Amino acid sequence: MLKRILASLAVVTAAGAGTLATTGWASATPSTATATTHLTNRPDSGYSGNTWADDNLVRTVTVRLVGPDTVSGLYDYTATLHDTGTASALTGATSPGSQAVAIKGAPVARVSGSGTYTFTANTSQFSAKDVPFKLSGSAGPTDTWPEYFFAPGTQFTGMGISNWTWVYTDSRHCQTWTDAYNGSQATSGDITGVSACPVPAPKPVIRHLHTDWVSSHSAEVSWNQTVTSTDLVTVTGPGLGRHGWTFATHNDKADFGKLRPWSRYQVTVQPTVNGKPAGHSASISFRTR
Repeated sequence: MLKRILASLAVVTAAGAGTLATTGWASATPSTATATTHLTNRPDSGYSGNTWADDNLVRTVTVRLVGPDTVSGLYDYTATLHDTGTASALTGATSPGSQAVAIKGAPVARVSGSGTYTFTANTSQFSAKDVPFKLSGSAGPTDTWPEYFFAPGTQFTGMGISNWTWVYTDSRHCQTWTDAYNGSQATSGDITGVSACPVPAPKPVIRHLHTDWVSSHSAEVSWNQTVTSTDLVTVTGPGLGRHGWTFATHNDKADFGKLRPWSRYQVTVQPTVNGKPAGHSASISFRTR
């Protein structure tokens, strides 16, 4: 969790590599400033408290001056934070969520996070000009991030992130971990590097399709298959073109009548699952007597 690993700071100095275009100093009337920071190799921790991944994120924060506080004489602010990027899990580290097991391999999860702030400051002046363009490692506490928009020495009350949620999605392994202010370890999911993807049901395979016997007006066809399914059996030939369904186990057969003497017919068996073709069909031809 990005918030959990960062200690709160009372005042943030205007340090950092690079600057953004500034919106200018704000007046006491409602106004906003927005800055984007690239975070690289940022350690991320989970419910077990250890660093489980290194994050590379794009963080966008908007600070809004609501106006003067009529009671305290200070200035009321709100702010929003949005993160997008990736979390590269560390092999062998304890997974961040409900399972708390050693991470297998090096899974990479997509990250989407957000949070809000409500605080007061003793100034109406703020700007995006000194917000760092890029930070590496653990520099820059998430809990007090909006302080980057203010001059050193600014005094704050109530600074802290709230309503925060970060969602981590490892599509390759069908896993999701959600770290949220109103969540719990037991219900958070996890990123472990072990696949949680549904295992597809095995597809039936038709084997040993053959004729048991053939007469002048009828025939019997048998087959084996690897998985029980409902099979669509179709027979085509002179004066005949029809199909029917049979619930086929590992061994099954079908009888055909009203055939013409000395004529060639073809039987096709197509397994289905939930009404849809599954696996490959098999066909056999025979000639009546």
